[in-house]
Amino acid sequence: MPFRPAVASVALLSKALCSTWWARSVTVRGLDGFLARLYDERRRAEGRGLLTYANHISVMDDPGLFGCLPFRTFLRPETTRWTLGAADVMFTNPVFAHFFRAGQVLPTDRGRGVFQPALDAALDRLAAGDWVHLFPEGYVNMSRRALCRRFKWGIGRLLLEAEPHARPVVCPIWIEGFDSVMPEPRGPPRWFPRPGADLQITFGEPVEDALEPLLRPGALLELADTHPAPPAASFPPPTPLAAPPSGGYALPLAGSRSQRSLALGGDSPEMRERRSAVARKLREELLLLGERAGGPGVRQLAHRAMKEESA
Repeated sequence: MPFRPAVASVALLSKALCSTWWARSVTVRGLDGFLARLYDERRRAEGRGLLTYANHISVMDDPGLFGCLPFRTFLRPETTRWTLGAADVMFTNPVFAHFFRAGQVLPTDRGRGVFQPALDAALDRLAAGDWVHLFPEGYVNMSRRALCRRFKWGIGRLLLEAEPHARPVVCPIWIEGFDSVMPEPRGPPRWFPRPGADLQITFGEPVEDALEPLLRPGALLELADTHPAPPAASFPPPTPLAAPPSGGYALPLAGSRSQRSLALGGDSPEMRERRSAVARKLREELLLLGERAGGPGVRQLAHRAMKEESA
């Protein structure tokens, strides 16, 4: 088994952050069930990946929340999560690019849409039985009052384009307290995680049964909006997107998953609505998990990024 210094060093940092040596308290729920699914060799043999997703409340959510996992999970690529990372933030020079690729991060072009190489690669990883983790909000929630942004549609594509007989196991993860580790704004040194947080990590049960009616072709997409997404004004303005390359992004390569999907009508109004419906349902399942973990109601985050919330 090759030694992976980038993964090992980040794993040690994550475990330090998720210990009572650094945090004031750490509460983890549902870990045994999650590890059973992660190490399920039958699932991998069937080509069923593991897709997890979480709310996004700080820049330390990944890798911080995975510090509660046993160190052995970081020793094998197939039990280390793959994730998507903004190319204009994490892949800006050769050193960063090498580090994040070694850490199983797929460079993602924000603003390019769902038909891009990063999503194709994530589909490949899931089809190989690997673990992919996403933060479907797409940005850190730096508000104090809003629980969760609306979800981007990429997560819907990962499920709708999976083979029906080998759809991934889908599990939400609800996290609290990491906003206190890296609050916004924060003074210097900005890169230094703040000690003394009360961390909670809740691994949910699989939600495929709730999703299955939406994944069938021709499914009715009328959903009761029990957890409507807060308006955009509830959040600080997002980080501006990097300008696309001169002439725009290249069209999907011939034979790529994106090209095949587009050729089969993957960008039709019906498919857009289906991706949206799946994303809404996943968001609802995550918020229900959060309510079970901490009770209903709006949780106050440590951020003070919005002036109107400072009172």
